Amino acid sequence: MNKIDSQTAAAAEHTIRDPRAVPIRRALISVTDKQGLESFAARLKQHGIEILSTGGTAKMLQDAGIDVVEIASYTGFPEIMDGRVKTLHPKVHGGILARRDKESHQAAMAENDIGPIDLVVVNLYPFSAVVAEGADYETCVENIDIGGPAMIRASAKNHEFVTIVTDPQDYEMVIKDLDDHNGATTYALRQKLAANALALTATYDANIAGWVAALAVSYWLYTSFLYPDWILWAAVPLSFASQLGDAAESAIKRKTGVKDSSGLIPGHGGVMDRFDGMIGASLVLTVAGPLAALA
Repeated sequence: MNKIDSQTAAAAEHTIRDPRAVPIRRALISVTDKQGLESFAARLKQHGIEILSTGGTAKMLQDAGIDVVEIASYTGFPEIMDGRVKTLHPKVHGGILARRDKESHQAAMAENDIGPIDLVVVNLYPFSAVVAEGADYETCVENIDIGGPAMIRASAKNHEFVTIVTDPQDYEMVIKDLDDHNGATTYALRQKLAANALALTATYDANIAGWVAALAVSYWLYTSFLYPDWILWAAVPLSFASQLGDAAESAIKRKTGVKDSSGLIPGHGGVMDRFDGMIGASLVLTVAGPLAALA
């Protein structure tokens, strides 16, 4: 047996050993962070995977000579409203959410001409970065991603059959799984990536919620109690600093493998879960206060 035959036999054996391995035949790629994407997509094509893509992602891949199907062509519905609506379509979400082991789901797919989507590669509009740069309200709102989180959550929910990738750092891990399992991904990998994906959307939504709440509270203070104008612009960076405090505390817990940083306060989490945001905001005030006094 030559080297190529040995590799093929080994890959087939891997697939047999993991009965929950799922072959990847169609991928949907729609990313803001295009780091490493060209190489990743090229290696997907080597496995014979059809690639669906959107907007700027599709253009980048096409310019690189990689064959893709634009999502509007696939769904038969154009991207509209300045790109606000492009992947929110039954052919996309039906292809992601359908259970491959349920006859009624398979029948619905056949009846509605919905093909399965086995791999979803998505990362989100950089909302927090745009806010941190001091962008205006309209720009911040337009950087609240809708289609991305919807696809991520759908894929993570159906990770028994669908692989969700949200971080370019995971591309190599996915390719290795495909190489080792004859073009399929293992359940262990899909489960791990799903957990990462849901953590991403949870943080993303928390950042947006904090920003909107900060605007609402500052406007209420401004209109109800005649607070000075600075309350309107100060609220957002303080809110963002608060969220950074929360993110830092979460990172510490992940690093140490501890779910609750303390048991001193009953309920969800501990002391840091209650005051991590205040610590972040306080640090900013400590620095900004003296600077404002000098101005």
